[in-house]
Amino acid sequence: MIDYVEALWRAFGNIEASDHAFDLRAVAAAAGIPAFLFSQMFLAVVGESASAYATGRSRPTAGDGKTPLEHKELLALVARLAEGVQALEPRIVEREESRFVGLACNCSESANQVPRTDRSFRRQKGEIVGAVDDATYCIYRYDLSCPREGEEEYFPFRYLVALELGPAPTCHASPVPNGMELWRLPAFRYAVFEHRDERGEKETMYRRIYGAWFPHSGESLGLAPFLERRPSESPCSISAHSAELWIPLAYGD
Repeated sequence: MIDYVEALWRAFGNIEASDHAFDLRAVAAAAGIPAFLFSQMFLAVVGESASAYATGRSRPTAGDGKTPLEHKELLALVARLAEGVQALEPRIVEREESRFVGLACNCSESANQVPRTDRSFRRQKGEIVGAVDDATYCIYRYDLSCPREGEEEYFPFRYLVALELGPAPTCHASPVPNGMELWRLPAFRYAVFEHRDERGEKETMYRRIYGAWFPHSGESLGLAPFLERRPSESPCSISAHSAELWIPLAYGD
């Protein structure tokens, strides 16, 4: 099991001691945490990105406004996020191989096409034949080879808003509607968090997952797409009222 608090503390020490430009991959590797998870966890716990912390634009202090973040302060930050962590306890699910049909787009730091794609999908989802139900899935395939030079900590992704299809038929499959894509997701292990907060609180839920649940669970992210499942009565938007957040988990040794 990974001790994420100690790993983050090592990362703080490496950042403080370094005379070189910030390198997310190098700092994360030294901490023993994959770069994407390290980036999300650091932001969740500290409240700013690791790159911002490294440049000292708004560096946290140990209470007197002069000294860098201390170990006890890091523990306090994690403890605050961990309040009510039992309420975050997810279902651990071995999801079977599945198929989805919907509208896709590429998203980068300078171009977020998700809202426009969601609006188009709401108008067109009635064209999909063979769906399991009317629940909407928002699927994120991150490019974990990033960040590249000049992109700091942004990880671009390909996004699909879709309906899940039933088992593949033995005869001819229903055609994919014009302009849509068919994605096949392999079987994988997920932590499923129910999100029932008010509008605009999804980011807070993610912060608690990365900043509290991961440090206490010892789990690590798996290399699979992230999913958000919204029931049929919920709008497909970034601020939906209810959702399930499906976080891929690495398999143990």
